[in-house]
Amino acid sequence: MSAAAAGEGRGRVLHFLAHGSGGAARAAVSIHETVRDRGWRSVLVVGDEVNRTADRAPGRGASLLDDLLWSRAMARRGRVQQSLRPSFYYQADRPAPFRAASFTPPFQPDIVHLHWVSSFMSTRDIAALARRFGCPIVWTVVDMAPMTGGCHYSYGCERFTQACGCCPALAGSSPADHSNQTLRLRAADLAGLPITVVGATDWVVERARRSAILGKFDAVRIPYGIDAEVFRPVPKAAARQVLGLPPEAQVLFFGATSHEDPRKGMRVLAEALAQLADDLPDGPPLHLLTAGRKAPRSEYDERLPRLDLGPITDDRFLALCYQAADAFICPSVEDAGPLMVPEALVCGTPVVTFAVTGGAQDLIHHGQTGYIADTPDAASMARGIRETLAGVRSGGITAAAVRGSRVPGSTRDDQGRAYLELYGRLMGGSR
Repeated sequence: MSAAAAGEGRGRVLHFLAHGSGGAARAAVSIHETVRDRGWRSVLVVGDEVNRTADRAPGRGASLLDDLLWSRAMARRGRVQQSLRPSFYYQADRPAPFRAASFTPPFQPDIVHLHWVSSFMSTRDIAALARRFGCPIVWTVVDMAPMTGGCHYSYGCERFTQACGCCPALAGSSPADHSNQTLRLRAADLAGLPITVVGATDWVVERARRSAILGKFDAVRIPYGIDAEVFRPVPKAAARQVLGLPPEAQVLFFGATSHEDPRKGMRVLAEALAQLADDLPDGPPLHLLTAGRKAPRSEYDERLPRLDLGPITDDRFLALCYQAADAFICPSVEDAGPLMVPEALVCGTPVVTFAVTGGAQDLIHHGQTGYIADTPDAASMARGIRETLAGVRSGGITAAAVRGSRVPGSTRDDQGRAYLELYGRLMGGSR
Protein backbone atom coordinates (compact mmCIF):
# COMPACT_ATOMS: atom_id res chain seq x y z
CA MET A 1 0.00 0.00 0.00
CA SER A 2 1.33 3.45 -0.92
CA ALA A 3 1.55 6.38 1.47
CA ALA A 4 -1.16 8.09 -0.57
CA ALA A 5 -3.46 5.12 -0.21
CA ALA A 6 -2.83 5.09 3.50
CA GLY A 7 -4.13 8.64 3.75
CA GLU A 8 -7.26 7.62 1.84
CA GLY A 9 -8.46 5.34 4.65
CA ARG A 10 -7.64 1.88 3.33
CA GLY A 11 -5.11 0.80 5.94
CA ARG A 12 -5.35 -1.68 8.79
CA VAL A 13 -3.76 -1.13 12.19
CA LEU A 14 -3.62 -3.49 15.14
CA HIS A 15 -3.08 -1.80 18.51
CA PHE A 16 -1.84 -3.57 21.66
CA LEU A 17 -2.49 -2.30 25.20
CA ALA A 18 -1.98 -4.01 28.57
CA HIS A 19 -4.89 -2.54 30.54
CA GLY A 20 -8.20 -0.96 29.62
CA SER A 21 -8.19 1.71 32.34
CA GLY A 22 -5.92 4.53 33.49
CA GLY A 23 -4.27 7.47 31.76
CA ALA A 24 -2.21 5.36 29.36
CA ALA A 25 -5.36 3.51 28.32
CA ARG A 26 -7.27 6.75 27.73
CA ALA A 27 -4.44 7.98 25.50
CA ALA A 28 -4.34 4.69 23.56
CA VAL A 29 -8.10 4.63 23.05
CA SER A 30 -7.98 8.20 21.78
CA ILE A 31 -5.35 7.28 19.17
CA HIS A 32 -7.28 4.17 18.14
CA GLU A 33 -10.52 6.13 17.76
CA THR A 34 -9.00 9.03 15.80
CA VAL A 35 -7.39 6.60 13.36
CA ARG A 36 -10.59 4.57 13.06
CA ASP A 37 -12.69 7.70 12.52
CA ARG A 38 -10.45 8.66 9.61
CA GLY A 39 -11.37 5.52 7.71
CA TRP A 40 -8.78 2.99 8.76
CA ARG A 41 -9.69 -0.43 10.03
CA SER A 42 -8.43 -0.23 13.59
CA VAL A 43 -8.71 -2.84 16.34
CA LEU A 44 -7.43 -2.42 19.89
CA VAL A 45 -6.19 -5.62 21.55
CA VAL A 46 -6.43 -5.20 25.34
CA GLY A 47 -4.58 -7.55 27.67
CA ASP A 48 -7.01 -7.62 30.57
CA GLU A 49 -10.19 -7.88 28.51
CA VAL A 50 -11.86 -11.14 27.50
CA ASN A 51 -14.83 -9.89 25.48
CA ARG A 52 -14.70 -9.02 21.79
CA THR A 53 -16.45 -6.05 20.14
CA ALA A 54 -16.34 -4.61 16.63
CA ASP A 55 -13.13 -2.67 17.30
CA ARG A 56 -11.70 -4.23 20.49
CA ALA A 57 -10.27 -7.69 20.93
CA PRO A 58 -9.10 -9.60 24.01
CA GLY A 59 -5.38 -10.06 24.48
CA ARG A 60 -5.92 -13.50 25.94
CA GLY A 61 -7.95 -16.56 25.01
CA ALA A 62 -11.23 -17.47 26.65
CA SER A 63 -10.67 -21.20 27.16
CA LEU A 64 -9.90 -22.87 30.48
CA LEU A 65 -6.41 -23.64 29.19
CA ASP A 66 -5.87 -19.97 28.36
CA ASP A 67 -7.06 -19.00 31.85
CA LEU A 68 -4.66 -21.52 33.38
CA LEU A 69 -1.68 -20.38 31.31
CA TRP A 70 -2.46 -16.73 32.02
CA SER A 71 -2.68 -17.37 35.76
CA ARG A 72 0.55 -19.39 35.74
CA ALA A 73 2.40 -16.63 33.87
CA MET A 74 1.19 -13.99 36.31
CA ALA A 75 2.11 -16.18 39.29
CA ARG A 76 5.62 -16.79 37.92
CA ARG A 77 5.96 -13.09 37.26
CA GLY A 78 4.95 -12.35 40.84
CA ARG A 79 7.58 -14.78 42.16
CA VAL A 80 10.25 -13.11 40.02
CA GLN A 81 9.23 -9.72 41.37
CA GLN A 82 9.33 -10.98 44.94
CA SER A 83 12.71 -12.65 44.55
CA LEU A 84 14.15 -9.46 43.09
CA ARG A 85 12.83 -7.35 45.94
CA PRO A 86 12.09 -4.61 43.40
CA SER A 87 11.13 -1.05 44.09
CA PHE A 88 7.64 0.21 43.27
CA TYR A 89 8.73 0.95 39.70
CA TYR A 90 10.75 -2.10 38.73
CA GLN A 91 9.12 -4.79 36.63
CA ALA A 92 10.51 -7.97 35.14
CA ASP A 93 10.16 -8.31 31.36
CA ARG A 94 9.52 -12.05 31.51
CA PRO A 95 7.45 -14.08 31.88
CA ALA A 96 4.62 -12.23 30.18
CA PRO A 97 1.09 -13.61 29.75
CA PHE A 98 0.70 -12.71 26.06
CA ARG A 99 1.37 -15.62 23.70
CA ALA A 100 2.27 -14.43 20.23
CA ALA A 101 2.26 -17.95 18.76
CA SER A 102 -1.37 -18.62 19.68
CA PHE A 103 -2.72 -15.11 19.16
CA THR A 104 -5.42 -14.99 16.46
CA PRO A 105 -5.44 -11.57 14.79
CA PRO A 106 -8.66 -10.16 13.35
CA PHE A 107 -6.77 -9.33 10.12
CA GLN A 108 -3.30 -9.04 8.61
CA PRO A 109 -2.22 -5.54 9.74
CA ASP A 110 -0.36 -2.94 7.73
CA ILE A 111 0.85 -1.41 11.01
CA VAL A 112 1.32 -2.87 14.50
CA HIS A 113 0.92 -0.11 17.06
CA LEU A 114 2.15 -0.78 20.59
CA HIS A 115 1.00 1.37 23.49
CA TRP A 116 1.61 0.62 27.21
CA VAL A 117 2.29 -3.13 27.06
CA SER A 118 4.34 -3.66 30.23
CA SER A 119 3.14 -6.64 32.31
CA PHE A 120 1.37 -7.95 29.19
CA MET A 121 3.91 -8.43 26.40
CA SER A 122 7.68 -9.02 26.46
CA THR A 123 10.15 -7.82 23.85
CA ARG A 124 10.40 -11.45 22.75
CA ASP A 125 6.67 -11.31 21.93
CA ILE A 126 7.17 -8.07 20.02
CA ALA A 127 9.89 -9.69 17.94
CA ALA A 128 7.58 -12.65 17.27
CA LEU A 129 4.81 -10.30 16.08
CA ALA A 130 7.29 -8.52 13.81
CA ARG A 131 8.33 -11.80 12.20
CA ARG A 132 4.74 -12.94 11.87
CA PHE A 133 3.26 -9.80 10.33
CA GLY A 134 6.28 -8.33 8.55
CA CYS A 135 4.99 -4.76 8.85
CA PRO A 136 6.23 -1.53 10.49
CA ILE A 137 5.81 -1.16 14.25
CA VAL A 138 4.86 2.11 15.94
CA TRP A 139 5.47 2.24 19.68
CA THR A 140 3.82 5.08 21.61
CA VAL A 141 5.94 5.21 24.76
CA VAL A 142 4.36 6.67 27.91
CA ASP A 143 7.03 5.90 30.51
CA MET A 144 10.62 4.64 30.62
CA ALA A 145 9.83 0.92 30.90
CA PRO A 146 10.69 0.16 27.23
CA MET A 147 14.01 2.01 27.61
CA THR A 148 15.44 0.37 30.74
CA GLY A 149 16.30 -2.95 32.30
CA GLY A 150 13.12 -2.85 34.39
CA CYS A 151 12.50 0.60 35.84
CA HIS A 152 9.41 2.48 34.74
CA TYR A 153 11.13 5.68 35.88
CA SER A 154 14.86 6.02 36.50
CA TYR A 155 14.76 8.91 39.00
CA GLY A 156 17.86 10.48 37.50
CA CYS A 157 19.81 7.24 37.04
CA GLU A 158 21.52 7.33 33.63
CA ARG A 159 22.58 3.68 33.42
CA PHE A 160 19.77 2.99 30.94
CA THR A 161 21.84 4.88 28.35
CA GLN A 162 24.54 2.18 28.50
CA ALA A 163 23.82 -1.23 29.99
CA CYS A 164 21.96 -0.75 33.29
CA GLY A 165 23.43 -2.88 36.11
CA CYS A 166 24.09 -1.80 39.70
CA CYS A 167 20.41 -0.87 39.68
CA PRO A 168 19.40 1.34 42.61
CA ALA A 169 15.95 -0.24 42.50
CA LEU A 170 17.32 -3.69 43.37
CA ALA A 171 18.73 -4.79 46.67
CA GLY A 172 22.22 -6.24 46.49
CA SER A 173 22.60 -5.44 42.78
CA SER A 174 25.82 -5.76 40.76
CA PRO A 175 27.05 -4.77 37.27
CA ALA A 176 25.55 -8.01 35.90
CA ASP A 177 22.32 -7.85 37.90
CA HIS A 178 18.80 -8.54 36.66
CA SER A 179 18.47 -5.06 35.15
CA ASN A 180 21.63 -5.56 33.08
CA GLN A 181 20.47 -8.99 31.91
CA THR A 182 17.02 -7.66 31.03
CA LEU A 183 18.40 -4.69 29.10
CA ARG A 184 20.64 -6.98 27.06
CA LEU A 185 17.76 -9.35 26.31
CA ARG A 186 15.47 -6.50 25.31
CA ALA A 187 18.08 -4.91 23.07
CA ALA A 188 18.80 -8.26 21.38
CA ASP A 189 15.09 -9.01 20.89
CA LEU A 190 14.40 -5.65 19.24
CA ALA A 191 17.59 -5.34 17.20
CA GLY A 192 16.85 -4.68 13.54
CA LEU A 193 13.07 -4.49 13.93
CA PRO A 194 11.19 -1.81 11.94
CA ILE A 195 10.22 0.23 15.02
CA THR A 196 9.40 3.93 15.22
CA VAL A 197 9.12 5.39 18.71
CA VAL A 198 6.54 8.09 19.44
CA GLY A 199 6.40 10.26 22.53
CA ALA A 200 3.74 12.82 23.40
CA THR A 201 6.34 15.05 25.06
CA ASP A 202 9.95 16.06 24.52
CA TRP A 203 10.65 14.38 27.90
CA VAL A 204 9.91 10.97 26.36
CA VAL A 205 11.56 11.57 22.99
CA GLU A 206 14.80 12.88 24.49
CA ARG A 207 15.17 9.87 26.80
CA ALA A 208 14.25 7.38 24.08
CA ARG A 209 16.99 8.77 21.85
CA ARG A 210 19.55 8.30 24.63
CA SER A 211 18.37 4.81 25.57
CA ALA A 212 20.61 1.83 24.87
CA ILE A 213 17.50 -0.09 23.79
CA LEU A 214 15.44 2.44 21.81
CA GLY A 215 18.19 4.84 20.76
CA LYS A 216 18.78 2.88 17.55
CA PHE A 217 15.27 3.69 16.30
CA ASP A 218 13.71 6.88 14.98
CA ALA A 219 11.82 8.80 17.67
CA VAL A 220 9.24 11.48 16.92
CA ARG A 221 6.88 13.62 18.96
CA ILE A 222 3.11 13.57 18.45
CA PRO A 223 1.23 15.45 21.21
CA TYR A 224 -1.75 13.97 22.96
CA GLY A 225 -4.97 14.61 21.06
CA ILE A 226 -7.51 16.33 23.30
CA ASP A 227 -11.21 16.37 22.43
CA ALA A 228 -11.76 20.13 22.29
CA GLU A 229 -15.54 19.68 22.20
CA VAL A 230 -15.52 17.95 25.58
CA PHE A 231 -12.59 19.74 27.20
CA ARG A 232 -13.47 23.41 26.80
CA PRO A 233 -14.18 26.39 29.04
CA VAL A 234 -17.65 26.85 30.50
CA PRO A 235 -18.80 29.37 33.14
CA LYS A 236 -17.30 28.32 36.47
CA ALA A 237 -20.54 29.04 38.30
CA ALA A 238 -22.42 26.51 36.17
CA ALA A 239 -19.78 23.80 36.65
CA ARG A 240 -19.68 24.41 40.40
CA GLN A 241 -23.44 24.24 40.67
CA VAL A 242 -23.43 20.77 39.11
CA LEU A 243 -20.69 19.58 41.48
CA GLY A 244 -22.12 21.26 44.54
CA LEU A 245 -19.10 23.50 45.09
CA PRO A 246 -19.36 26.94 46.71
CA PRO A 247 -19.51 29.57 43.95
CA GLU A 248 -17.30 32.08 45.78
CA ALA A 249 -14.42 29.74 46.77
CA GLN A 250 -10.98 29.45 45.21
CA VAL A 251 -11.08 25.83 44.01
CA LEU A 252 -7.96 23.71 43.54
CA PHE A 253 -8.41 20.47 41.59
CA PHE A 254 -5.92 17.61 41.66
CA GLY A 255 -6.04 13.88 41.12
CA ALA A 256 -4.20 10.67 40.28
CA THR A 257 -5.09 7.08 39.58
CA SER A 258 -3.80 6.42 43.10
CA HIS A 259 -2.88 9.10 45.62
CA GLU A 260 -0.54 6.60 47.27
CA ASP A 261 1.75 6.48 44.23
CA PRO A 262 4.83 8.41 45.46
CA ARG A 263 5.72 9.40 41.90
CA LYS A 264 2.58 11.52 41.72
CA GLY A 265 3.90 13.78 44.49
CA MET A 266 0.75 13.92 46.60
CA ARG A 267 2.70 14.04 49.84
CA VAL A 268 4.59 17.07 48.59
CA LEU A 269 1.27 18.66 47.67
CA ALA A 270 -0.13 17.81 51.11
CA GLU A 271 2.77 19.71 52.71
CA ALA A 272 2.17 22.65 50.38
CA LEU A 273 -1.52 22.73 51.28
CA ALA A 274 -0.65 22.69 54.97
CA GLN A 275 1.55 25.73 54.39
CA LEU A 276 -1.32 27.47 52.63
CA ALA A 277 -3.68 26.58 55.49
CA ASP A 278 -1.21 28.16 57.93
CA ASP A 279 -1.16 31.37 55.90
CA LEU A 280 -4.20 31.51 53.65
CA PRO A 281 -3.88 33.30 50.29
CA ASP A 282 -5.71 36.54 49.75
CA GLY A 283 -9.24 36.34 48.45
CA PRO A 284 -12.08 33.87 49.06
CA PRO A 285 -11.46 30.67 51.06
CA LEU A 286 -9.74 27.68 49.48
CA HIS A 287 -11.70 24.55 48.58
CA LEU A 288 -10.12 21.30 47.41
CA LEU A 289 -11.53 19.06 44.69
CA THR A 290 -9.90 15.63 44.38
CA ALA A 291 -10.20 12.63 42.10
CA GLY A 292 -8.67 9.15 42.10
CA ARG A 293 -8.29 6.16 44.36
CA LYS A 294 -7.02 6.19 47.94
CA ALA A 295 -7.19 9.86 48.78
CA PRO A 296 -7.47 9.63 52.58
CA ARG A 297 -8.93 12.69 54.29
CA SER A 298 -6.13 12.64 56.84
CA GLU A 299 -3.53 13.06 54.09
CA TYR A 300 -4.67 16.59 53.28
CA ASP A 301 -5.06 19.42 55.78
CA GLU A 302 -8.51 19.15 57.34
CA ARG A 303 -8.65 22.93 57.73
CA LEU A 304 -9.29 23.08 53.98
CA PRO A 305 -12.73 21.78 52.94
CA ARG A 306 -12.58 19.06 50.29
CA LEU A 307 -14.91 17.30 47.90
CA ASP A 308 -13.51 13.88 47.02
CA LEU A 309 -15.00 12.41 43.84
CA GLY A 310 -13.07 9.13 43.78
CA PRO A 311 -12.11 7.54 40.43
CA ILE A 312 -13.53 9.32 37.37
CA THR A 313 -14.10 7.31 34.21
CA ASP A 314 -16.27 9.72 32.22
CA ASP A 315 -14.47 12.41 30.21
CA ARG A 316 -17.33 14.89 30.40
CA PHE A 317 -17.43 14.63 34.18
CA LEU A 318 -13.65 15.02 34.31
CA ALA A 319 -13.91 18.11 32.12
CA LEU A 320 -16.48 19.51 34.56
CA CYS A 321 -13.88 19.29 37.33
CA TYR A 322 -11.32 21.27 35.35
CA GLN A 323 -14.00 23.79 34.41
CA ALA A 324 -15.01 24.31 38.04
CA ALA A 325 -11.46 24.90 39.27
CA ASP A 326 -9.42 28.07 39.54
CA ALA A 327 -6.28 25.99 39.08
CA PHE A 328 -5.30 22.40 38.39
CA ILE A 329 -2.40 21.15 40.50
CA CYS A 330 -0.04 18.51 39.11
CA PRO A 331 2.60 17.73 41.75
CA SER A 332 4.26 14.80 39.93
CA VAL A 333 7.94 14.47 40.79
CA GLU A 334 8.66 11.97 37.99
CA ASP A 335 6.28 11.73 35.04
CA ALA A 336 6.58 11.33 31.27
CA GLY A 337 3.71 13.70 30.56
CA PRO A 338 0.42 13.56 32.49
CA LEU A 339 -2.61 13.65 30.20
CA MET A 340 -4.44 15.78 32.77
CA VAL A 341 -2.15 18.77 32.13
CA PRO A 342 -3.17 19.41 28.50
CA GLU A 343 -6.79 18.56 29.33
CA ALA A 344 -6.86 21.24 32.03
CA LEU A 345 -5.29 23.83 29.74
CA VAL A 346 -7.79 23.16 26.95
CA CYS A 347 -10.54 23.76 29.55
CA GLY A 348 -8.97 27.17 30.20
CA THR A 349 -7.73 26.19 33.66
CA PRO A 350 -4.16 27.20 34.58
CA VAL A 351 -1.80 24.47 35.78
CA VAL A 352 0.69 24.53 38.64
CA THR A 353 3.40 21.88 38.32
CA PHE A 354 7.11 21.15 38.65
CA ALA A 355 9.78 21.64 35.99
CA VAL A 356 10.69 17.93 36.31
CA THR A 357 7.21 16.93 35.09
CA GLY A 358 7.25 15.75 31.48
CA GLY A 359 5.43 18.14 29.18
CA ALA A 360 5.58 21.11 31.56
CA GLN A 361 8.03 23.04 29.40
CA ASP A 362 6.16 22.03 26.23
CA LEU A 363 2.74 23.12 27.41
CA ILE A 364 2.81 25.84 30.07
CA HIS A 365 3.78 29.49 29.64
CA HIS A 366 5.10 30.35 33.09
CA GLY A 367 3.12 33.18 34.70
CA GLN A 368 0.63 33.34 31.82
CA THR A 369 -1.08 29.94 31.68
CA GLY A 370 0.22 28.50 34.93
CA TYR A 371 3.29 28.12 37.08
CA ILE A 372 6.36 25.87 36.67
CA ALA A 373 8.18 25.42 39.97
CA ASP A 374 11.93 24.96 39.58
CA THR A 375 12.37 22.66 42.57
CA PRO A 376 9.98 19.80 43.43
CA ASP A 377 9.28 20.76 47.01
CA ALA A 378 6.35 21.96 49.09
CA ALA A 379 7.49 25.58 49.41
CA SER A 380 7.81 25.98 45.63
CA MET A 381 4.42 24.38 45.08
CA ALA A 382 2.74 26.61 47.68
CA ARG A 383 4.31 29.69 46.08
CA GLY A 384 3.11 28.60 42.64
CA ILE A 385 -0.44 28.11 43.89
CA ARG A 386 -0.45 31.56 45.52
CA GLU A 387 0.85 33.32 42.42
CA THR A 388 -1.53 31.48 40.08
CA LEU A 389 -4.59 32.25 42.20
CA ALA A 390 -3.49 35.89 42.38
CA GLY A 391 -3.24 35.96 38.58
CA VAL A 392 -6.72 34.51 38.22
CA ARG A 393 -8.19 37.02 40.69
CA SER A 394 -6.48 40.00 39.01
CA GLY A 395 -7.51 38.96 35.50
CA GLY A 396 -3.90 38.44 34.43
CA ILE A 397 -4.73 34.77 33.78
CA THR A 398 -7.96 34.17 31.87
CA ALA A 399 -9.62 31.02 30.58
CA ALA A 400 -9.54 32.34 27.02
CA ALA A 401 -5.80 33.04 27.19
CA VAL A 402 -5.02 29.64 28.73
CA ARG A 403 -7.04 27.74 26.13
CA GLY A 404 -5.68 29.90 23.31
CA SER A 405 -2.10 29.06 24.19
CA ARG A 406 -2.49 25.31 23.77
CA VAL A 407 0.21 23.48 21.87
CA PRO A 408 -0.31 23.40 18.09
CA GLY A 409 -1.27 19.96 16.87
CA SER A 410 -2.94 18.89 20.11
CA THR A 411 -6.53 18.28 18.99
CA ARG A 412 -7.84 14.82 18.23
CA ASP A 413 -7.99 15.70 14.53
CA ASP A 414 -4.36 16.79 14.65
CA GLN A 415 -3.43 13.56 16.40
CA GLY A 416 -5.23 11.38 13.85
CA ARG A 417 -3.66 13.25 10.95
CA ALA A 418 -0.17 12.99 12.44
CA TYR A 419 -0.42 9.25 13.07
CA LEU A 420 -1.82 8.53 9.62
CA GLU A 421 0.97 10.56 8.05
CA LEU A 422 3.46 8.51 10.06
CA TYR A 423 1.75 5.24 9.12
CA GLY A 424 1.73 6.21 5.46
CA ARG A 425 5.40 7.20 5.47
CA LEU A 426 6.40 3.95 7.12
CA MET A 427 4.30 1.84 4.80
CA GLY A 428 5.63 3.66 1.76
CA GLY A 429 9.12 2.78 2.82
CA SER A 430 8.32 -0.86 3.55
CA ARG A 431 6.65 -1.88 0.30
